[in-house]
Amino acid sequence: MNYLWWDLETTDLSYVFGGVLQAAFKLTSDTYQVLDEFEGNCRIKPGIVPSVYALLANSVNPLEAQKRNKSSLLKKYTKR
Repeated sequence: MNYLWWDLETTDLSYVFGGVLQAAFKLTSDTYQVLDEFEGNCRIKPGIVPSVYALLANSVNPLEAQKRNKSSLLKKYTKR
């Protein structure tokens, strides 16, 4: 059996108001050997004001996140 591990960094602690800033996914075997992984980031949507608490939790610089040229999570994909 394989396992999928994932982590999202968002602009708000509430899923209703937050947007994804960073995401990481790892697919592992039942012995926890990494089979595949994906890491990506995207810019903050226009008009979204990030929550201070979310920024403290995820350590994402909001000024840098606004300048990112990616509007999707297509940064790095590795196939093992």
